[in-house]
Amino acid sequence: MGDTSTIDDDLEDEGPQKALQITLASVKHLPKMDTLGKCDPFLTVSFDGQDKETKVIKKVYDASYGEKFSFELDPENAATPGELVIVVWDWERVGANDRVGEVRLKEEEMVSIVGQPVGWVKEEDAVVTSEGKIVKGHDGHQCTVSYTIEVVQAAGTLSRVGSSSSSASKSKSSLFWRTPSFASSTGSFNTRGGGGVG
Repeated sequence: MGDTSTIDDDLEDEGPQKALQITLASVKHLPKMDTLGKCDPFLTVSFDGQDKETKVIKKVYDASYGEKFSFELDPENAATPGELVIVVWDWERVGANDRVGEVRLKEEEMVSIVGQPVGWVKEEDAVVTSEGKIVKGHDGHQCTVSYTIEVVQAAGTLSRVGSSSSSASKSKSSLFWRTPSFASSTGSFNTRGGGGVG
């Protein structure tokens, strides 16, 4: 019977295949978007050529989602993962959805994030901008999106990493940090045509 210890050691050295889990928690202080109503918001998150979106919540100025989305990480793209963009949309029954604004995490920040160990978490209340300007809500407050990014173990790798998952879980509290609200300095946009699915 062949010696499998070398193979096992190689797998442990590689570590777990990682993924980013993005939780889109809420959007607050939305502007009035509809002539006869409030706003019908939904959020999209785009990263590494993938687009995900939340449900639509109708006729509100504050919306809670709590929806989680997973993006598996390609180790070969760790140095150039691209930007992560969260876009706030106003759903329209007829015609294209209206883009309210965005939160953009630049590539240099994403390089740092994808390099973090499994169990690392970042929670943020980020200011929404449009064309480089802060989006103001119907009440005059800054529009914000609350989200969490967590580096997790990718699906299908549990059998390869053994106890690494539990050790990461134990150290999770020491890896957690919260960033204060900030305003994006860029006016560039994710060019997703038409704005989501109505």
